[in-house]
Amino acid sequence: MVRSQQKPALASVPFASTIMEDLARQETITRYAAAAADERIMQARSHLIGSAGPCFDLTAKRLHVIGFFLKNDVALGTALLCHIASDLISSIHALCESKRFYSVAALLRQLIEVEYLAFLGYIEPLRIAEWYRSPPEQIRRQFSPKQMRRASGGLFADHEYWVHCETGGHPHPNGRILLAEYSPPLDPSAATVPDVCHHIGRLWNSIRLAQTAQERQDCVSHELADAYEFAVREWRAIEDELVLSHDGIRGSGLKEEG
Repeated sequence: MVRSQQKPALASVPFASTIMEDLARQETITRYAAAAADERIMQARSHLIGSAGPCFDLTAKRLHVIGFFLKNDVALGTALLCHIASDLISSIHALCESKRFYSVAALLRQLIEVEYLAFLGYIEPLRIAEWYRSPPEQIRRQFSPKQMRRASGGLFADHEYWVHCETGGHPHPNGRILLAEYSPPLDPSAATVPDVCHHIGRLWNSIRLAQTAQERQDCVSHELADAYEFAVREWRAIEDELVLSHDGIRGSGLKEEG
């Protein structure tokens, strides 16, 4: 059963408080560099990303079974989103391990679009069914990144998405900050990896809250979800507070686990 959802309280500022917005400050560069030099923090970040892919995969499989037997397009659409997220996150994890951070940024930009859709599914579940059934021209018209940002009521900022497009989504001179060959002021891993952690968290929160509201808690309550959420708590316990402050979640109504 799909219940009508009350839209959550929006943040006082959009999802724009990110590392990319703040790189001009020397304190930010210094603290991000110090966190990236801490082996425990880097391991915790890697563990979080590595545990997220299987979490989304199992969630997708459970949702697909429900959607198939109940002929529920909301569940089927959310299952597809979770499968896409799992594939992207697992690939991001492999690219992080091989230090291909420009490629990480390209996949992260795509994950952000999955995040937009998941949030729409949280505030208005039937939009996921509409997306799932839509022909390509309707998806281009109604579910473009720009349209989804508008539908969020200001929660997702244009500028944040544009920054991701410039650094990894499209060929752009700003992509140099993720390529070690150009000696950027901050190691490419220092900003990119925690940004991945934040976006995964935002996506999971939308999926988790939506399934709970739609009485499908079993789809997001399983051992791999527990492992992911444990990894989030372990990471947050040792991460630099400035890095954590760039999550874009605080005050948005999408409370992070842990």
